[in-house]
Amino acid sequence: MREMQAKQVINLLKTNALEKGEVVFVMGDINATVHETTISSVLIEEGGFVRIPMEGGKVSTHPKMQDAIDHILVFPKERLVDHKGYVIDSDKAQKASDHLPIVADITIAI
Repeated sequence: MREMQAKQVINLLKTNALEKGEVVFVMGDINATVHETTISSVLIEEGGFVRIPMEGGKVSTHPKMQDAIDHILVFPKERLVDHKGYVIDSDKAQKASDHLPIVADITIAI
């Protein structure tokens, strides 16, 4: 199901943004690890997105998972100059949701 949804996102974006080389962010609770087809094959290989990796000690975004299932992806990779991603792991964040928030500092070439 997630793979089909990711393909639909790419199809919706293709003529309006991707083919024009416009900067596009896809982010949120994707419920898939980077190794799953949804991320690795569909969004990264087919779609040309770059996933912003989480830095520091904490990379899991859900207490039942070892890897992140929430992601920030950027297109096109040629416009991505610099990036740093972080998982916010605080008492407040843990109480607010079963997923931890992720943030990124991203520099894009104009």
